[in-house]
Amino acid sequence: MASKKKLSDPPNEHGLGYFFRRLFARKNTLQERVKALENEIHLEPKDWPEVQDFINRLNKLIETNTIVDYNIQRLNQRIVDAVENQINEKGQLQDIEQRFNALDIIADRFLSNALNKIVGLRSHQNDNTEFSQVVAHFKDRLHQRYKEELALKQKMPPLRPH
Repeated sequence: MASKKKLSDPPNEHGLGYFFRRLFARKNTLQERVKALENEIHLEPKDWPEVQDFINRLNKLIETNTIVDYNIQRLNQRIVDAVENQINEKGQLQDIEQRFNALDIIADRFLSNALNKIVGLRSHQNDNTEFSQVVAHFKDRLHQRYKEELALKQKMPPLRPH
């Protein structure tokens, strides 16, 4: 007696029906992959690994180089939150060139004047090399992400409306 076919059994891997299933499955998976990549690119910038790493490094730098005081910590956290909000706002631009130019400008501005805004720096901290290194590392990672997004944009086929 022949057993009933279960859903868990592998599909018949030959024939015209299999060909059409694979043909349409490829089209759907390609569209799903393109949408997933677009969604990954346009995540909130505050959720990008580059931004999270930058904010974590910045918080660690502030924690190690400032006086331990609740009010100072609160003010510095507000500064970091403002920087994160600026990055998030400019990182949501749709055009890749505009987005990364805006993020690069924000990093330059932060490098040039944010050290003056950080409250409660210890008096023996006269140089800003660590701070410069954190911002330079962030800029390097942004440039790498920029190159990856451009390469991805060139590889992705344009979606055709149905």
